[in-house]
Amino acid sequence: MAMAAIKTVKSKEQRQREDEKRLAKAKRGALPGPELDGVLAASLKTPKTEKDVANSPQEKHWRAAEEVEFFGNMITKGVLERVQGGLPDGKKAFPGKFVYKIKENADGTIWKFKARFVGLGYRQRPGVDYDVWRTYAPVTTMSCLKKVIARAAHTDMHLFQFDIEGAFLLPKIDKEIYVSYKGVTYKLHRTLYGLKQSAHAWNKELDAHLKSLGFKQSKGDPCLYTRKTEAGFIAVVTWVDDVIGAASSEQLYRDFRNSVASKFPLSAEGKFEYALKVRVRRKDGMIYMDQRTYIEGLATRFNAEETNPKYTPMDEGMAKMLSKEQMPDVGTDEHKQMQRTPYRELLGCLSYAQCIRPDISFAVNKLARFAQNPGKMHWKALKRILVYLYTTREKCLVFGRDKSNTTLSVMVDADHGGDKSTARSTTGIVVKAFGDAVYTKSKRQGKVNNSTGAAEFDAIASAVRKIDNFRIVMQDLGFHQQTVVVETDSKVAHGMLKSGRLTTATKHLALDFYAVSEQMDDERVDLRHVPGDDNTADIFTKALCRVTFEKHREGLGILSP
Repeated sequence: MAMAAIKTVKSKEQRQREDEKRLAKAKRGALPGPELDGVLAASLKTPKTEKDVANSPQEKHWRAAEEVEFFGNMITKGVLERVQGGLPDGKKAFPGKFVYKIKENADGTIWKFKARFVGLGYRQRPGVDYDVWRTYAPVTTMSCLKKVIARAAHTDMHLFQFDIEGAFLLPKIDKEIYVSYKGVTYKLHRTLYGLKQSAHAWNKELDAHLKSLGFKQSKGDPCLYTRKTEAGFIAVVTWVDDVIGAASSEQLYRDFRNSVASKFPLSAEGKFEYALKVRVRRKDGMIYMDQRTYIEGLATRFNAEETNPKYTPMDEGMAKMLSKEQMPDVGTDEHKQMQRTPYRELLGCLSYAQCIRPDISFAVNKLARFAQNPGKMHWKALKRILVYLYTTREKCLVFGRDKSNTTLSVMVDADHGGDKSTARSTTGIVVKAFGDAVYTKSKRQGKVNNSTGAAEFDAIASAVRKIDNFRIVMQDLGFHQQTVVVETDSKVAHGMLKSGRLTTATKHLALDFYAVSEQMDDERVDLRHVPGDDNTADIFTKALCRVTFEKHREGLGILSP
């Protein structure tokens, strides 16, 4: 009996060693070989289906990535358990599949091939496979991350970032769920990417752990956590499985990192230098954020590298011409051609780029209005934005230029009736924290306004509604401010609000008027007039000439490194 037990133990140990060798071999195979040294990830085609993988020149790398994911993460870690025999009565198994992605280095070259096994959550049945009230998970904004970075630049804090490995595979699942793959049925023991309840379960687990470490969740942004002790101040922003933050000392960060590592496995950790397709650098006490690698990848992908340089994202004349009248009729040659054009794909990529390059926001948002049925003129204008980004790809969003500035301030502008198709106006908003642009907005207003003053009132009211949220986040970051300065170049709106009176001709503005006046009476808002040439928000309301555009771009803190 004893010898049999020894043989059993040896057998298990042997299987464990074989599993480790199998997984190590797969991990090596998921890395790019010598033939891919220096190759940009954007130049390779990412497969979408099993057939694409079979036809891919990099098939061996994708197969190795599948092995790492399914065997290493699903089976070995006990996320999936193979079902012997049939399913229990009343139970159904919904299919699983792989989703593929090439992970990049900071310079855009290939880091590794990634295959993620996901469940087709749209097959789940409400009340049976998930609870409908347990599917929500908050998502942070780039604006919140910028506020933390601005705070770090202002007070010389240590920036850090780390990933939690397989975050959605960590929480235990509270439903009996089965997944099928290649004819085999598996029972789920933990949540899985693609399930409706996975994000909620992971956020709940991470939130509980951070609060157990003494962190306070912000009421202004549920993904911002702060903690102030005698050891120092630390702020953390959670972005699904990414944890990005700033600490008053490196030792404070390391203590926090070790506390998280004791609960969750970390796949990467260190300084915040490259994450979310954004490169972060420190120089001369300032922090520089850029997306040069991302932009160069887009230029390669959409064939914009050899195009003549452009120094503004949209031509003034073209901006006035663009309208729905240029949308092609269904069935025409132009319509058929544009259906094959990756308009929405490029639009989505540029929408993400405007997080770090807000100088393209007006152009991107204007062209988004034609995404349903774009014409050739719309496509030409969209490509110009990419060419402009490529031309100015070295530009960075800079934080920490004014160390003495600890205030929160807002600039507002509106272009009256600028949209040719609807005659609606466009609102432009810039919010600065510590003197740095942390939030920008370019949006067509929801109704037609009959005058410039009415359009400006609409824009001011829209900005004022957001101030309380920004004030809360700033207070969580350690800087309380009772009164926020709001600047506008509209003498009409400024004069009416300062006088506190409506007339018969302006009574239709009552709702916006009293919403702003109430904040001014409580000394939460101080409305000031600024000359139009100095109003940075102008860049979000219309296409500008190069000289004016570059002046306002600099006002946003978009500079050369």
